[in-house]
Amino acid sequence: MKEKPLAQAAHHYLASQLAVVEAEEAGIRDDADPECLHRFRVALRRGRALLGELKDCLVPELAEFRRRLAAVARETNACRDADVFLALLPEWGGVLPDFLQPGLGRLEAILRQRRQSARAEVVDLLQGAEYRSVKQVWRQWLAQPAEAWFVTDARLPVSKALEPRIRRRLRKLRRRLAAVTDETPAQDLHRLRIQVKKLRYLLEFQTAESGDDRSAEAIAGLKRLQNVLGRHHDAAEQFSWLRGVLGEGESDPKTAAAVGWLLADRHRSQRHAVTRLVKKREKLLRWQV
Repeated sequence: MKEKPLAQAAHHYLASQLAVVEAEEAGIRDDADPECLHRFRVALRRGRALLGELKDCLVPELAEFRRRLAAVARETNACRDADVFLALLPEWGGVLPDFLQPGLGRLEAILRQRRQSARAEVVDLLQGAEYRSVKQVWRQWLAQPAEAWFVTDARLPVSKALEPRIRRRLRKLRRRLAAVTDETPAQDLHRLRIQVKKLRYLLEFQTAESGDDRSAEAIAGLKRLQNVLGRHHDAAEQFSWLRGVLGEGESDPKTAAAVGWLLADRHRSQRHAVTRLVKKREKLLRWQV
């Protein structure tokens, strides 16, 4: 099968991400399923990742559009964090000893209150002028001929255009992963996780638009690596939030005791994720592209 030119593939891919974004809006507004917001955010992230990867061959005006997509995504961070934390409550309940279980109820109430406020902000975002403007600009770009976005490489086949980029990203990822130690700061691991996502999205774009599934093993490997880094990131975010609960002067002794226990557990979870990353890194990147 003949591969699509890069411009045509990018147009098709960004149109599909807009379709996902719009398909999830009703579910977010109706609070049908937390995964609606997750899929909405992933579609925004995929679109931004592709525009960022191709920025050297795209017209400069698309950089501003990419920044606006990022701003929309940031407005949903608090709600997504609350969704993730609420989903972890059963796990936290399994960690806490019986005598500390009553403290979990107060934490759930705090989380649900915060989630309610954050969700209201997301609904306001979806109904606001800025979000409507972003989607209008998105459609305006899609209404143009695909080659109008590009200053170079528009007619290159997808794989030929992307393979040097993929190899470059993989080399950089291997170097950064090799430098990870037990003392690597959380923010550095978070940046590494972002690089893993960007390479994964690039490979998935290539696979979807070229019809070539030779990258399936690499994508699976990146997902495993992303999962390890994601567990560390989630534990770090939860640790920060729990510490904030104490900092806000939580007066209930049972809640404070439960928070203290969970802080220790979240710290252990971070250390475990880093240890696994260091021990398994060669296996996690054993595949080739």
